[in-house]
Amino acid sequence: MIPKSFGSARDYQQVLEDLDRKGIHPRQRAFLLAHFALARRATTWRQLGVSLGYPAATAHTEVNLQYSKLARRIGRALGLTEKPEGFWIPVLAKWARKDSLGEQAFVMRPELVTALTKLGWAETERGREGRTSDVAIDIGAPPERVEAAVSRIIRNTTIVRALKTLHKNRCQRCGKR
Repeated sequence: MIPKSFGSARDYQQVLEDLDRKGIHPRQRAFLLAHFALARRATTWRQLGVSLGYPAATAHTEVNLQYSKLARRIGRALGLTEKPEGFWIPVLAKWARKDSLGEQAFVMRPELVTALTKLGWAETERGREGRTSDVAIDIGAPPERVEAAVSRIIRNTTIVRALKTLHKNRCQRCGKR
């Protein structure tokens, strides 16, 4: 059974300060801060990877690799000698229910959230304050909504269709379809 806690927020903060002095791989740091910045600190590995620019087909693999390595370093620094239940990831995140695509979702551990907040990493690294919703994931409740006004040009579709027919759906500039 996975323990409820692997250490206090202060423990995580001390470990992160130490790892920061020794050096954290830029990808590992990017995943950690991107996860921190998400609404409810919840995501799937694919969504987290895609939010950082990885192709959807391989995003989960890259996150799993880098995040697992970081979780192992943090876990060992917290005094763990073995993977909790066969995985290092629980050191960083708790399993949540699966998303609408059936992918496993993860929520960042509250002790880690507190440590990152106290260290000020999110504000300095991401240039943001508080949570963002770069990647929306419906866990528990739908994401918050904001009202937005949009100004767009209204085109006359009848004229557009007539022009396309007239030019046989070819570009008027280069002649390609």
